[in-house]
Amino acid sequence: MSQKRVEKPAERDTTESAEEKLKDLTPAADKAKRSANETVDEIDAALKENEESKQSDADSLVNEIDEILQTDAEAFVRDFVQRGGQ
Repeated sequence: MSQKRVEKPAERDTTESAEEKLKDLTPAADKAKRSANETVDEIDAALKENEESKQSDADSLVNEIDEILQTDAEAFVRDFVQRGGQ
């Protein structure tokens, strides 16, 4: 019987080191990191703006209540109780 000869696959060129491969990836990784940092900064800015808006709304409401209390505290309390307050 004749034996079939199995050929080995061609060997890969391993002369390129891992460091060289990493150098090729570094610019893309840096770009992705910058993009991610910019996105995080945009989200932080939006959250800060939202928080400032909520704070402004709360301050406006407190100022309105304060003005009402200064003009007629008794009527304010009477209206509050009639609307379901204790």
